[in-house]
Amino acid sequence: MTLARNLLQRLSGNKHFILSVFICLWSITLVHAADKHLKIALLLPLNFQSIDEASLIDQKSFEFSNLGIDYYRGFKMAVDSLSKEGYTFDIKLFDTQSDTNQIKHFAIDPYLLTSDLIFGPVMPNEIEVLLKKNPLLKGKIISPISPLLVTKSKPSDLIMANNTLENHALNMARYFSSKKLSTSILIVRNGLLAETRYSKTFEKYLDSADKQIVKKELLTVQKGYAQIEGNLSKTKENYLLIPSSDQAYAINLFKYLESLNNQYPITLLVHPKWLDFQTIDPDLFVKYKVCLSTSYFANYENLALKNFVAQYRSTYATEPTEMSIRSIDQTLFFIKNVDIKKKSINKMDAPYYGLATVLNYNSKSTPNYNNQVFILKYDENGLSIQP
Repeated sequence: MTLARNLLQRLSGNKHFILSVFICLWSITLVHAADKHLKIALLLPLNFQSIDEASLIDQKSFEFSNLGIDYYRGFKMAVDSLSKEGYTFDIKLFDTQSDTNQIKHFAIDPYLLTSDLIFGPVMPNEIEVLLKKNPLLKGKIISPISPLLVTKSKPSDLIMANNTLENHALNMARYFSSKKLSTSILIVRNGLLAETRYSKTFEKYLDSADKQIVKKELLTVQKGYAQIEGNLSKTKENYLLIPSSDQAYAINLFKYLESLNNQYPITLLVHPKWLDFQTIDPDLFVKYKVCLSTSYFANYENLALKNFVAQYRSTYATEPTEMSIRSIDQTLFFIKNVDIKKKSINKMDAPYYGLATVLNYNSKSTPNYNNQVFILKYDENGLSIQP
């Protein structure tokens, strides 16, 4: 299976038409059976204030508007589908304008206080502001894309749709351990403190899961890359964990590995940020069998995803983005699985696989934190999901 990642696309068409459409959608009520009625608020960066007769919307505002509009579109398709199952909704859309002052203003809006679920805002600092301004909103806020911990809140204060970096590291360690890939692993670091957030979680899991695995850490900032070769085997696969998220570091590492003239079989387990690296020859990812984790994997051979893409094109006359697909997955899942009274996720026996995301909140997970990702490996066919 191959990975196809959609970039956020620029707004198209008349900007005033877009404004009028979203004003019409500002408050929606779907009237069906009354036994599954939910009151929902969406806090999204639509940036309507940038659209007027006197000025053009700037690039940054376009990007945030695209994100908000794409998320709304996926959400709308999800609630339309759920309404056919007997759900009814009161929905109000708030334009955060990517402005924390606007977030503070919305935080005291009675609609949010009486809502069952709040989707957004999208940035971690905005969520912190919202919770600080109105602590009564704790437990009903769904963080749609931010993979960061909200430092000033408890794990139960909000619902995380995405994964933390620690969760990515834990899943990679679980994959390495459960597959019995090797009895040893080299942890190659630049020496930056930021890398330890990933590497220490990885090591901690291996220590608890398999004490037979030998770990050795090499700091290239001290002795360079040359020390790596002395720890490699020519007869068995060598596994290197690279916790750096820096593309320049990855480029230099590949240059060094290429200088070894293919003497050593090497597999790299890397930071999830490597999926976004654009200036590295993809053949190097294949050659060194790069493995990484991601919370989003779009397999366009999947029939359900094909059907969604066709419906999305028909509805909006454009291609769905990653944000649209994340949105429909999250909306369908959370509306069905959040215990409104307890303000928590119903614990699961098995992961929920959406169109391109996986959500898992089992009894062993941190409260309200998604604890599962896809493990992907580069090969001649592109990227494939590892079982």
